[in-house]
Amino acid sequence: MSSVTSIAVEWSKVSASDNIPVTGYYLFMDDGYYGDFDLMFVGGPFGLSYTAQGLVSGLPYRFYVQAENQNGLGPESDITTIYSCLVPSVTQAPTKVDTTQSSITLKWQEPEENGCPITGFTLYRDTGSYDAISISVDPSQVELRPSLRQWTVESLSNVDHTYKFKVRAYNNAGYSDS
Repeated sequence: MSSVTSIAVEWSKVSASDNIPVTGYYLFMDDGYYGDFDLMFVGGPFGLSYTAQGLVSGLPYRFYVQAENQNGLGPESDITTIYSCLVPSVTQAPTKVDTTQSSITLKWQEPEENGCPITGFTLYRDTGSYDAISISVDPSQVELRPSLRQWTVESLSNVDHTYKFKVRAYNNAGYSDS
């Protein structure tokens, strides 16, 4: 399993208020355990990024920014949460295990987690007419099941159709497709 121990954070420049320019930015971060926020970075008016290092892989770190001008600190930005991980690795396309006249059983390999555990999968198919792979298969039964590695797709037409499938794997950083 890959571990991710740093997060790069960027924020947008704040416009001057009443023609008083921003003189700097303050970035605050918690400890990844929803604890108190600590000041991590103080930068000038062009300091719009920071890389937090030495983090624990897989934890949710929360951040907020405050801009400063000659009158002091402005309001806190909204809090954003970023997990110290990357999206799952791309996995191989699902493979056929078995078929009937109206169903196909597929299996797939588990992708690399890249710092956060797999939280679930989505299985997609096309219509069997060489179009886009965009139909979510049995979403109420397939999604949010991190241990799922095989599924039988039923109610398929058995008349001159070739189906294409893909698997989407999720973790707290996002998703990747086969």
